[in-house]
Amino acid sequence: MTELGLRSRSVVRTFPGGDLAKRTHQFDWAATPLGPAPNWSPSLKLTVGLILATPFPMALRWGPDFILIYNDGYAPILGDKHPEALGQPFRQTWPEVQADLGPLHQAILDGERAGVFSEDLPLTIRRRDDGPEQAYFTVSYSPIPDDTAPSGVGGVLITAIETTERLRTEQALRASEERYQLALDAAGGVGTWNWDVPSNRIYADQRFALLFGVDPARAALGAPVDDFLAAIHPDDLDRVTEAIERVLAAGGAFAEEYRLVQANGEVRWVFARGHCYLDAAGRPQRYPGVLVDITERKEAADRLAVQEETLRLAVESADVGTWDLDLRTRVLTWSDRCKAMFGLPVDAAVTLDDFLAGLHDGDLQAVMESFGRAIDPESRADYEVEYRTAAPHDGGERWIAAKGRALFDASGRALRAVGTTVNITDRKRAELHLRLMVNELNHRVKNSLATIQAIAAQTFRDAHSLPDAQDAFTSRIIALAEAHDVLTRENWESADIQEVARRTAGLHGGEDRFDLTGPSIRLSPRTALSLSMALHELATNALKYGALSVPAGRVAIDWSVTRDAAGARLSLVWSEHGGPPVTPPTRKGFGSRLVERGLAAELAG
Repeated sequence: MTELGLRSRSVVRTFPGGDLAKRTHQFDWAATPLGPAPNWSPSLKLTVGLILATPFPMALRWGPDFILIYNDGYAPILGDKHPEALGQPFRQTWPEVQADLGPLHQAILDGERAGVFSEDLPLTIRRRDDGPEQAYFTVSYSPIPDDTAPSGVGGVLITAIETTERLRTEQALRASEERYQLALDAAGGVGTWNWDVPSNRIYADQRFALLFGVDPARAALGAPVDDFLAAIHPDDLDRVTEAIERVLAAGGAFAEEYRLVQANGEVRWVFARGHCYLDAAGRPQRYPGVLVDITERKEAADRLAVQEETLRLAVESADVGTWDLDLRTRVLTWSDRCKAMFGLPVDAAVTLDDFLAGLHDGDLQAVMESFGRAIDPESRADYEVEYRTAAPHDGGERWIAAKGRALFDASGRALRAVGTTVNITDRKRAELHLRLMVNELNHRVKNSLATIQAIAAQTFRDAHSLPDAQDAFTSRIIALAEAHDVLTRENWESADIQEVARRTAGLHGGEDRFDLTGPSIRLSPRTALSLSMALHELATNALKYGALSVPAGRVAIDWSVTRDAAGARLSLVWSEHGGPPVTPPTRKGFGSRLVERGLAAELAG
């Protein structure tokens, strides 16, 4: 070190201040192949002075061993190898790149190659204890002439800028752009725009441009805003324009749904979201954003709305209610229509206990059994039952048809039960009425058959000949059918005596041969049948022997209601006028027996 002395200080003192300048001045170069610093060649001294005088990353590899001398700018490239790398041979400093760079350095030192420049040179180096790493450098290797060297080249001057971080940033940016583009491709109808507000030009991608009917090449170079606004549906233009102006004035987010009219007349729905950025003076500068084609979503929403409205109408017309039971909390949720079926106001709060308390005692067991099968994880049967309920507010009994299904978790535990209720009270009443009608019909059919059987027996027993019997039987069956017809039109509840009398007149010469007088009186089905058959027998007798057997004869039927202590009684008079002289009958036939015995017994007269 003493050999550097005053001579070396004249050289070293030209070095600017810095850690490496100080270290180079203090280093024991005599222990290296370069020898003491005072003995260095002028070319070496000059180059070292240049390296240490600049902040630009530079290093020198000198002599056959390529001894390393570097400045502060180059030190970060060495990492943990600094400062021990100062004065070390190249093979010792960078053994991991010796195979790649050693021959190049040797060719430059031998004068066989001129300087070499590499941009973003990839090198796998080890500069820290955590292992090798991939690094990139923009580097130049330049020969340093030296007359004292055998080849005329004393060493290799290295200028290096590490570009690892820049390249990684660029790679990350490219990856981000690729992911962004993939996201746009996956999104389908997504387009992007960037509005340069001061120049009033929109720069847009292909998707955005095509939706607005603008040439994509022109949109990429920037097109006037008015070119894009022209595609907005006239009914949406004012609203969208106002929203844009608000954002331009105050900055911030923009989000609107609107329609675009395509060149072929097709209308597309879009959703646009952007953000307007203002400068320090509050003036709008940039306005980027994205646009999504939501036409299919809108159409699906419209279809769903139609389906929901159709379902609502169907539910209302079918008088269907819905219910939802949370089996964990026992919270029961009823729709308004379901509450109405149970006679509850729409704002009434209901619980499962309220439901059970409102069930008819005779139906509770059937409901519980059906629901038990539904929530059983083994059976998982559909809940389907009909039951009666007494509404707590109006006290009326209603019939309900309930259907539902339980929902289970992965372990098989029932979590919820959902379903519907239908008010079937009218149906149940109709079924009851139908059963009563069937029973009544069975009774009446039996009675009618018995009546026909009696008519047949009496007719054929008293007849003198078979043709006479057939005629009498047929006419009596017709009279019976007429009575049945009257009762059928009245649902077999009653028949008016006026209608019974008119039917009799119609079957025996017409109403112009009969005088019918009397009030409207409702007769029971049994009374109507008996009276109809009796009037038929009297009319048949009048046709054969009485007033209706001659053209001038007439029949009068007069009836009235008299009242006494016993109650109301029907009084009916049959009288004939203008007929042949009356002669006592020589025998009593079916008609006489029907009137005297049957009718008297039926009418309690």
